[in-house]
Amino acid sequence: MFCNLREAVEDLKAGKIVCISDREDIENEIDMMCLGEYATVENINYMITNAKGLVCCPMSAEWCDKIGFEPMKNDNIKADKLGTPFYQSIDLDNGSTGISAIERSKTINHVASGDAVLSDFVSPGHLFTLRAKPGLLDERLGNTEFSVQMAELCESKPVAVICEVINKDGEMLRVKDFEEWNKDKGLKLYSIDKLLNYLRFDKAIDRILDSE
Repeated sequence: MFCNLREAVEDLKAGKIVCISDREDIENEIDMMCLGEYATVENINYMITNAKGLVCCPMSAEWCDKIGFEPMKNDNIKADKLGTPFYQSIDLDNGSTGISAIERSKTINHVASGDAVLSDFVSPGHLFTLRAKPGLLDERLGNTEFSVQMAELCESKPVAVICEVINKDGEMLRVKDFEEWNKDKGLKLYSIDKLLNYLRFDKAIDRILDSE
C-alpha cells in the first residue's frame, strides 16, 4: 500500500500530489500534500474537491519568521491538545475574496516565492499558515513537520500545502480505507513512520557507505 521515499519524492518534484499518513496514536489521518512551489490552480482545486478538508500552508520556522506571520490567538479558549501550530489565516492583498482555488493558489505561490513580506497579505483569510518546529520531526511528529521535511528532501523551498482527506461517509480517511478510496485516483501514499525510519536508520547507513 505504501510507496517508498524515492517514489514519493519523484512525484512531489514532478509537481504531483501525494498522500501522507500520520501515526495511529496521534490523529491516524491522511492528508493530501504538494510542494508549495507547485500550488497550481489544478492542485488546489483537486484538494478542495477530493480531500475536502482545510487547506493549510506549512512552512519552516525560519521561513515563517522571515515573512513575519504571528500565531493564531487563543487567549480566551482552550489550546489545541495536539499542538497544531496554526499561525495567521491569510489572503493575498489583491482585492479578491481569496476563497477560490485560483486565489488560494496565488496566495500560496507568493508565500513560497521568497519575496513575500507581511504587508502583502490580509488577515483573517482563507489560507491557514502553519509554522513547523525548527527541528522538524525531531521535535514534533505532526503532518506540519512531515510535509516540510518532505519539501526539504525534495530540495525545494521549505513550504508545502496539505489538506485533510474526508471519506465519503464524512469521517476522516484512515489507512485501512485508503485503497478503496484511491481506486479512481492513483495517488501514492507515504507514511510518517517510513520517513522516520529513513531519517534515523537508512540515512545513517547511506552516510557510512559513502564514507567507505
